[in-house]
Amino acid sequence: MKLRLTIDYDFDVLKKDLPKLMAERMNRDMDFVKKEIDDGIKKSVSPVTGKKFKPISEVTKEVRRLRRTNRKSKDKPLVATGRMSRLKKVKVKQQGGTKFSGYIEMGAPYGAMHLLPRTIATNFSVKSDERRTRTISTKRKGTLKRKQGDVKNPKGTFFKVKGKRVPARVWFGVPKRFTEKTNFDRFVKQMNRKLKQGKKIIRKDIGSISLG
Repeated sequence: MKLRLTIDYDFDVLKKDLPKLMAERMNRDMDFVKKEIDDGIKKSVSPVTGKKFKPISEVTKEVRRLRRTNRKSKDKPLVATGRMSRLKKVKVKQQGGTKFSGYIEMGAPYGAMHLLPRTIATNFSVKSDERRTRTISTKRKGTLKRKQGDVKNPKGTFFKVKGKRVPARVWFGVPKRFTEKTNFDRFVKQMNRKLKQGKKIIRKDIGSISLG
């Protein structure tokens, strides 16, 4: 008895395009993760736990006031300079065979310090950025030079905070709302379409068996 198989697709097209489909699927996952982290920072809600961040302390508010950093979001945690949460995304690319590489990283390494509670190790001083400016004449005729100086407190404001606890704010990680299902289902549909683009194979002998 001969055995024959009738199919309406082959794997040639899928085999050629599969690495591209895999990289696209992973990049879509990374896009979702990045957006969740960005939105969490803006809303002061942890994308990982879904809980609101602990508010900043009065000391932090005063430090920001003195440094005049991020005045539009002066009361929000984790946004003093904006560097930390300026995420860097490197798209997934095939590195050969079934190996792929891609990642999302923090804009500054100190962002990792906020993922766990910590104790402040030292006291510190902060100089005010509110400076007076006066104009003086130079030797060259017709030119002026500006000289700045901190008139409020030349030595800076001293903060006695050694030993104080800083709460964790889990702003970076796999988001709570992340699910692989949406992009996986899309990936499967793409594979099915690629299979149907292959050459048709009809009544192909696949072997034989003897009975009795």
